Amino acid sequence: MSALIVETPKNPAFEADIRSHLDTSPVLRFFGFVFDSVDPGAVTLSANLRPELGHRSGYFQGAIMGAIADYSGSFSNMTLQAPAWICLTLDYTIKFLAPAEGERLIARGRTISAGRTVCVAKSDIFVVRSGGEILCATALITTRHAPAQAEAR
Repeated sequence: MSALIVETPKNPAFEADIRSHLDTSPVLRFFGFVFDSVDPGAVTLSANLRPELGHRSGYFQGAIMGAIADYSGSFSNMTLQAPAWICLTLDYTIKFLAPAEGERLIARGRTISAGRTVCVAKSDIFVVRSGGEILCATALITTRHAPAQAEAR
């Protein structure tokens, strides 16, 4: 397991701010992603399999795995950013390790490098099959952080 960045969040309301994205993001609602946990430098998201998320009966599609990896890693990094800052994904790389055949997808994002404006997270993606978890992908996510007013530029 990769080292977890443990530091005091710069935003005391980080958890409420992260969780509020479910109310304001049509993409998160469409995918059906839910927050299982939100901690400093660590966010776990999950989603149940639905026909819209699979390309074959019983399998999660790769793009969905990429999305949940990106969100869990980005949100992990956001837990450590200053209040009223935005977080933008610079890039992510995903490696598929096993078929994502199962009933639930779980992404455990962890910040592994926390800079002031650039952070890197790791996300391990598991599929739940017959009550057990199988690692099916891993990703590295790099994000850029800036004051919200910079968004207008």
